[in-house]
Amino acid sequence: MILGGCALSAIGLGAWIYIGDYAGLISGVFGLLGLLWIVLASLALARRSHMAISIDDTGIELPAFAVFQRDSRRIFIRREDIATVSKHESLKGRFIEIVTTGGSKVLVQARHYCELDDFMSHCRKYGLPVA
Repeated sequence: MILGGCALSAIGLGAWIYIGDYAGLISGVFGLLGLLWIVLASLALARRSHMAISIDDTGIELPAFAVFQRDSRRIFIRREDIATVSKHESLKGRFIEIVTTGGSKVLVQARHYCELDDFMSHCRKYGLPVA
């Protein structure tokens, strides 16, 4: 996204300067959009460690916030609280469903991080109950 933003802003702003006047405003808008892409991608890159899913022997830790929120909340589901981890496919999309021993369900869009089968194999590797 950073490279795309650089290319879009270079072409858009370059055309705006070259064409000039009111005719170059349309390409200038695309150049400014490219600069916005650079800023957003840099923000996402800086927050990358806070947006990661952690799977280990103690349980699963998930991010629970949006990219643009200042507070970085995380949810930790202990190994003892996990009843099953399974794939959930519906009209809403493909998710990982974590069912707790209390009966509540947590849907995770793990496909943004890795393939669903890879997520399930990581859970198996750490001995979590996989359905």
